[in-house]
Amino acid sequence: MKIVVVNVNTSQSMTDVIAAAACRYASPGTEIVPSQPYFGAEAVDCKFESYLSAVAVMDRMSPTASLMTQSSWPALASTAVKESRS
Repeated sequence: MKIVVVNVNTSQSMTDVIAAAACRYASPGTEIVPSQPYFGAEAVDCKFESYLSAVAVMDRMSPTASLMTQSSWPALASTAVKESRS
């Protein structure tokens, strides 16, 4: 399985911390793909930076969207429902 983990700001050091945490808790064989926006705030501290970050993340993730095919959505929804009931 491949999991894309997105840091919403442009701080490489924070992306590294997030990636390390994701790797620590990922199941064996899971590939963690860390990512961050190409532009935006280094730290998200206000509403404006939040909006800018949202646009920057969508811009960054648009090429990655091909990883999420329509056929994977039913499986994700099913898993989310099961987990929310436990």
